[in-house]
Amino acid sequence: LAHFSVTKPAQFRVRFNSPATKGAVIDLPVDQSLTAVFRWLQRHRRGVTHDWRHIIDRLRPVTQSVWAGFSMTEKRRFLRHARPWWDVHRHRMAPSIHHRLAAARSSGQLRIVAARLLENGGIDCAEITLQHRGSSQVTAVRADHVIDCRGQGGAGGIADNPLLGRLIERGHARRAIGGLGIEIEPDCAVISAAGTRSSQIFAIGPLTIGSLWETVAIPDIREQVSAQAKRLTCPEPGF
Repeated sequence: LAHFSVTKPAQFRVRFNSPATKGAVIDLPVDQSLTAVFRWLQRHRRGVTHDWRHIIDRLRPVTQSVWAGFSMTEKRRFLRHARPWWDVHRHRMAPSIHHRLAAARSSGQLRIVAARLLENGGIDCAEITLQHRGSSQVTAVRADHVIDCRGQGGAGGIADNPLLGRLIERGHARRAIGGLGIEIEPDCAVISAAGTRSSQIFAIGPLTIGSLWETVAIPDIREQVSAQAKRLTCPEPGF
């Protein structure tokens, strides 16, 4: 059974090492531009004597503040150019999974190519057409199954959800930057098409990634759920 993996940049998600040691949160400037933040990361990467993964892990407490400090233009630049780099370093795979995938690549069972999807069709089986990155070469691939692992980032995810689609159609919510969920306030209150905050509709988890960015891991979602539980048990006047 052969597997064919397609990704825009041909990056292989890096693996976890041993658990990160506890340490002080890195003093990352949260009011800097995207370029300044990445230069800061590069300087600290060159200066560390321990594993670079510890630096990435210690960014978590300030990641939301850094994202909030970016302008809309910088956020778009990040999503267009830097997101693949961030994803493979921030969301890493377990060593055991890494070894299995590496073995699959070595044996030819798994092939990873840098390309973009041009067409997805076929009747009796899945047939996709790919354009290889940096060239005009086009490849047609026939497969028994096609699994889309790109996550959020397009209108389809919201449009395919009846509840979210209806909220947006009626103006009670609007899409976040890059199609990454819906726009919210820092306290997770949903923002309407008119730009006003809702007093009754709140969002948590991956739906808030466009506004908060670091909201897909259990610790972040746990904090959001705790805040909403307090809101429900001790509602504000008029709720």
